[in-house]
Amino acid sequence: MEVWWYNESFAKWTIPPRKFIVVTFTGDTASDRKKEEIGGLYVRGMLRNKDTVHGIDFHFGENSRYASFVAVLDIFNIEDAPNYAPSDDGIKVYYVAPKKESGNYPPIAPMPL
Repeated sequence: MEVWWYNESFAKWTIPPRKFIVVTFTGDTASDRKKEEIGGLYVRGMLRNKDTVHGIDFHFGENSRYASFVAVLDIFNIEDAPNYAPSDDGIKVYYVAPKKESGNYPPIAPMPL
């Protein structure tokens, strides 16, 4: 089955500028599990505080385990993270504030006298 969903506007999209906290997985099981826990706390805090300044950049080193990748996706699922995107060697997660209403409401019809 072929899926055609590409849109030219996708090529122009970029990850919003943030001060990213970097969490790097190296393949050391004990160290990576600790980083998974810490990364989960960072994500939870960022989303609860609605932090639009910071983000978390999860990097996967050459020897990192697939389990670390799955753990990061689990964190996004558990914390209900709506905004994450692939980066060069990992995944970046960030918070985007909801758009404010423009205030362009239709004119109010005059009341009959």
